[in-house]
Amino acid sequence: MNRRLLSFCALLIFLTLELFRSSPRQNVLAAPLWDDEDIPVETIDLVEGSASSDPGNLYVLGTTLFFSADDHLGRELWKLTAPYNTANASRIADLMPGDSGSNPSNLTAVGETLFFTANDGKSGYELWASTPPYNKVFLVADINPNGDSSPSELTAIGNTIFFKANDGVTGPELWKSSPPYRSAELVSDIWSGITGSDPKELTGISWTLLFTANDSSGREVWKSEPPYNASSTRMVKDIYPGGGDSEARELTKVQNTLFFTAFDGKGRELWYSKPPFDTLRTVRANDFDYAFPSDPSSLEAIGEDVLFSANIGVSGYEPRHSEPPYDVTRTYRVNDVYPGFFSSNPQTQGHSSLGTWFFTANDGAHGVELWKSDPPYTEAWLVKDIRPGAFSTPIRNLVNVGNAIYFSADDGSNGYELWKSIPPYEDKDTRRVTDFLGVSTIPVSGVVPIGRRLFFIAFDTGSGSELRSIQYDINGLPATGFAPGALTLLPPQPENMRYHSEDGLRLVIPALGLNTAIVGIPEISGNWDVTWLGANAGYLEGTAFPTTPGNTVITGHSYLANGAAGPFSRLSALKWGDQIEILAWGQKYLYEVREIILTGPEDTGVITKHETLDWVTIITCQGYDEKNARYDRRVVVRAVLISVSSP
Repeated sequence: MNRRLLSFCALLIFLTLELFRSSPRQNVLAAPLWDDEDIPVETIDLVEGSASSDPGNLYVLGTTLFFSADDHLGRELWKLTAPYNTANASRIADLMPGDSGSNPSNLTAVGETLFFTANDGKSGYELWASTPPYNKVFLVADINPNGDSSPSELTAIGNTIFFKANDGVTGPELWKSSPPYRSAELVSDIWSGITGSDPKELTGISWTLLFTANDSSGREVWKSEPPYNASSTRMVKDIYPGGGDSEARELTKVQNTLFFTAFDGKGRELWYSKPPFDTLRTVRANDFDYAFPSDPSSLEAIGEDVLFSANIGVSGYEPRHSEPPYDVTRTYRVNDVYPGFFSSNPQTQGHSSLGTWFFTANDGAHGVELWKSDPPYTEAWLVKDIRPGAFSTPIRNLVNVGNAIYFSADDGSNGYELWKSIPPYEDKDTRRVTDFLGVSTIPVSGVVPIGRRLFFIAFDTGSGSELRSIQYDINGLPATGFAPGALTLLPPQPENMRYHSEDGLRLVIPALGLNTAIVGIPEISGNWDVTWLGANAGYLEGTAFPTTPGNTVITGHSYLANGAAGPFSRLSALKWGDQIEILAWGQKYLYEVREIILTGPEDTGVITKHETLDWVTIITCQGYDEKNARYDRRVVVRAVLISVSSP
């Protein structure tokens, strides 16, 4: 039996699996539009009256919002601090005096250092930085003394910032800067000469930087590893050999695997690469000859699942799902949203902390609207017919806040407004939040949360295009720490808040010298009270039970009630690859650290994050604010199970 016959048989098997796995389209009747509760909107009005400051490039670092704006003295870098009103908005620096402005963009942070690109009128567009208290800036390097180096694609790995820049000699190539960030160096001249390799889609997985580049033989996936120089920078795989251009794109991190789409000379398909990201570990997903190229696009990673749009020639472009081991038996059509050979053309918008995938699609009856698919991604439903009938609704800037999603949409009557949807993300749970005067044709944009406020950019006829905020109600992360060096008197523990022994489970973190009991913290109205936890570790009941698949969340005090350091006081010292153990029922469950995150106290997404494998998320407080007697940040360490053995 030749390869083509085998391929045809494999295709028939694949189509049969799809027919059995796909569910029929759910018909959802359009519901009348109704507004959300009266939520006051605060405007940070940098230019009084109807004139606009036209803010952009919103970026959150800690509890500070950074952005660019033009107060009619030129577009410069600004910051906004608590209590987040106009009085607390300030220009950080006037790099280019006058009404032209330095036009800052590409805001990215490495630790507490904020990087951005700007033009001071002397050096051209170069890389700049600012450090706390963010009241001045400094030039990292004048990479192109004779013009603009135009840094872009800023990406951090460890304490190093990587970016694309053009020094005027080597063309656009990969560069880096390390502490104290007062210089920059070329990583590798991949395409020698002024043309440059034009690196794009810089993506970090552990200590490996992955990106696409063209060395004159076509655009392929490349990697750079420590010490990040020419000798440690190489092509991952020549997917279209012989000088062909694979046009690799849509690099998407799925845990420790890189997914992307590429053209191998036969058609554009879904590919993936696993560590150490070399030729042998880079393969085409669903490795058989399709009758037609599937042309995948709009990739979205949720845990270990990959969601995307693709066409195998029998049902048009429809939402699809691939799960480990990402072969023909584990790749399905989610749903035939537009039945038959027609295409619904799904476009990924994002996902919620509960693992719900959101995408826009056209089912042939409602126009382009917002759709959803819940784990295990075998069905899809219309969220709401926001613009009733066959008219389409533009959806923009979807962001997850707690379990809710916020996005910009135009219902055809009120112009672009801010909308939200809460679980289970159905018609009745999807509402318009704002109602600005005038029918704005400018989408609400730049939607970002800080604490209990949501910031966004919107236009109205009274104040123009300005920064706005609303307050929302969300239960925050547990307060896992007391005042350092001070005695805190604790009230008696109520009976309904008693902790559970959890059958003698213990948490061991060798790098911290920690070995402590795990107790269960009951969930009461969406909150966990860890006041009486002491030196124990607390499992947040309602998350995945320790050692079972899913996201297990464990907390511990950074400082105890007696003012002494708590068990998690040095949690932020952990690094990628460090080991975490849970001892249970005579077995040792061994986890390895994959993420260390610094976040705000209201980032409940780390608790509700959907996982299909066995993950442990450990949370504690950091950054005690003596003035307000509270912790402003949370350290979050996430680790995945790698083995089970006898201790």
